[in-house]
Amino acid sequence: MDHSEGGRSDYVEGVGRTTIATHEAALGRHARARFAAIPNITVFGDAEKPGPILTFASAGAHANDIAAILDAKGICVRAGAHCTQPLHQMLGFSSTCRASFAMYSTLDEVDALADAVEEALAILK
Repeated sequence: MDHSEGGRSDYVEGVGRTTIATHEAALGRHARARFAAIPNITVFGDAEKPGPILTFASAGAHANDIAAILDAKGICVRAGAHCTQPLHQMLGFSSTCRASFAMYSTLDEVDALADAVEEALAILK
């Protein structure tokens, strides 16, 4: 398998950048819809242009605690200030969780993330 830059580019071009962008936007819209229904969750970012990154926080639970529970369920998110401490301070959160989706992610995986966040919040009450 060719792992050179040209090989990856050929693969992406074969799938199609528009196809990838459309799929990632659909994942972002679905994630935002699912997370909008979770009490005590704030989702950050441009709701009009959902992309493959979902950043969220809970006023009732620390992002690191949420991430640890998700990790135990086999779901990986990043947690912390993501090098944006002043922004976090302005928004009133010390840290956030960030999930990244890609062309290989599925709607079922988005649902599993949302379900696991709901479970984590119930544990952390």
